[in-house]
Amino acid sequence: MSTNAHDLYASTVRRLPEKERLQLAALILAELTQTPNTNSGETAESTMQFESLIGTVSLGHPTGADNEQIDADLARVYAATHEAKN
Repeated sequence: MSTNAHDLYASTVRRLPEKERLQLAALILAELTQTPNTNSGETAESTMQFESLIGTVSLGHPTGADNEQIDADLARVYAATHEAKN
């Protein structure tokens, strides 16, 4: 019987608490990037290593708690008919 990665993930990893999934992801990423991970038992360090590999994205403009812009964006989306344009 052959098990693929999706089946293995669904039957084992997905059932783990989030904290343990992050630890596992950090360990896998550390191995793949050959980053030494000497304190694999420490969740905070594993989480920091994982988050450092995620990266960031620049939208070209500042974002944050601009509630007026957020409200305007939401209003525009809710008002849209989402119908295909001809």
